[in-house]
Amino acid sequence: MPEAGVSEFKPLLDKSVGYGVVVGVGFFFAALMLLLTTLQKKFSNFTPSSSEEFTSASRNVKPGLVCCGIVSAWTWSATLLQSSTGAYTVGVSGPWWFAVGGTVVMALFAMVAAKVKMNANGAHTFLEIAKMRFGTVIHLLFTFYAFLSVLLISGCLLLGGAATVNALTGMNIVAACFLLPVGIAVYVIFGGLRRSSRYLCL
Repeated sequence: MPEAGVSEFKPLLDKSVGYGVVVGVGFFFAALMLLLTTLQKKFSNFTPSSSEEFTSASRNVKPGLVCCGIVSAWTWSATLLQSSTGAYTVGVSGPWWFAVGGTVVMALFAMVAAKVKMNANGAHTFLEIAKMRFGTVIHLLFTFYAFLSVLLISGCLLLGGAATVNALTGMNIVAACFLLPVGIAVYVIFGGLRRSSRYLCL
């Protein structure tokens, strides 16, 4: 029971809207990506059935898609939470300095990536580089940390998205956590990296 004078929070939209957006919009984009994949297979030399195309988009991703990928990898729920907290605490300078700090890291990483491209041009992932440079034990250690990082970030993104949908529509958070990644998984499995990058632009 809410205390006297305190109104109970009610979602702005109906629960069915939440399910419609999560399932309907997710599968709409999945269908769109599958259509683009089919058209690309038919009218270009690139096909996702090739491992090189699937994992690295045949090393032919334009700068705009690269920028989308970088921003999407950097902008996850903790980033938005921290920058908005900074804005609430100290004003406009909070998110400004947060972004400046991130930009410095990205600029330094760009230089490291250029050097890696020069020295290990055939590598697809940093795990391949770790194995060639430091051996199997370090490769397995890096693989464990990479897997842990993916689980942590995916969990944060899913919980953040599910909490947002729940606040707006009252949709069950557990259901949202399970349904949100389904559409994304469909087009990534069938389309690979190039489709993922295009989806970020959409």
